[in-house]
Amino acid sequence: MIDRERAAIRRLRAGVVPTWELERLSVGYDGVRAQVTTALRATRSGSHAQPLFVRGEWGTGKSHFLAYVRSASDAHGIPNAKVELNARFSALNYPQRFYRGLAETLRLQARSGLQALILALLNDPSKRAKLAAFARSDAARHLKTPLSALVSRSERGEQFELVDDPVWFMLMGGDIAWADYPYKRNEALERMSVLGRLFAAVGLGGLVLVFDEAETIDQLWNIRSRLSAYDVLGRLCQLPSVWCVFGITERFDRVIQNDLDNNAAALSTVGPDGAWFMRAWSRSQLPTVTPPIVDGTNARDLAKAVVGLYGIAYPNTTVEDRTVHRCVEEWKANPSQNPRRLIRLLIHRLDAMRSL
Repeated sequence: MIDRERAAIRRLRAGVVPTWELERLSVGYDGVRAQVTTALRATRSGSHAQPLFVRGEWGTGKSHFLAYVRSASDAHGIPNAKVELNARFSALNYPQRFYRGLAETLRLQARSGLQALILALLNDPSKRAKLAAFARSDAARHLKTPLSALVSRSERGEQFELVDDPVWFMLMGGDIAWADYPYKRNEALERMSVLGRLFAAVGLGGLVLVFDEAETIDQLWNIRSRLSAYDVLGRLCQLPSVWCVFGITERFDRVIQNDLDNNAAALSTVGPDGAWFMRAWSRSQLPTVTPPIVDGTNARDLAKAVVGLYGIAYPNTTVEDRTVHRCVEEWKANPSQNPRRLIRLLIHRLDAMRSL
């Protein structure tokens, strides 16, 4: 068990909060915990959960919040995935480009990747029967053929090849990533919807999708590119059995407001999903949340949590209360008050105190 805590400390030294310690190190999350839990329960029960936009600049805990959402999804038994958006390789207006990354980061607790999750379903007789029924239904749509092929192979007891297999190639999105055609965009979004319905059909509730850096929409080439991105946003927000969470900064608000103010003629040509999103956003109808901040009132709570974790990792370390107090006071004197700085400062002092 100590190895796990020491691995967590190594990550914290680098400024990365390990997923398995998110609950311990999420200070001030009582309010947002209830909001996330409500959305996850709605997804699990088959209801549509409204999308959530997490607003925060660099260093305000936005990435930590998104990681917390994924950890909470694991705890509720709901498959989840993360997409790192950028305007070059993973642009919001080209979901066919980021679908593969989504499939690769898909996870449920210890299982990681769409292949691993589907293989687990096939190896469970009761879930395989539900997967087979889903594959035969119209709900499977674009994934009907590969899912049916996998079920047939499983029932015949065949071995699964995970490399260079046309079935996995299609499930992982290799057949759509190469093209920029609008119909490929629609097909990628449809596959995300199919995955949500698939996981709901086999008893896993649905799918949680976390999108970071959504503000990179302002780096797209022109208004036409952004119109396509607004269409994608509108479609994602309304996918059945899928809860979407977007990390945004002030740039996201600014580019949308600029398009509303200066591109009225172009906006009149946006698709129905894009029009829905623009209307809902301009009317503040889509839920937003600010990540809980670590400030002077709860910094000591975070410091104590870190010390507690460090004490488990290195049982022979003696930590005096004044050491924690000094670190907190030094951190409070820094204008940025970045929680990562406090964690790394505290671990540095603890490392210096620990005998080798």
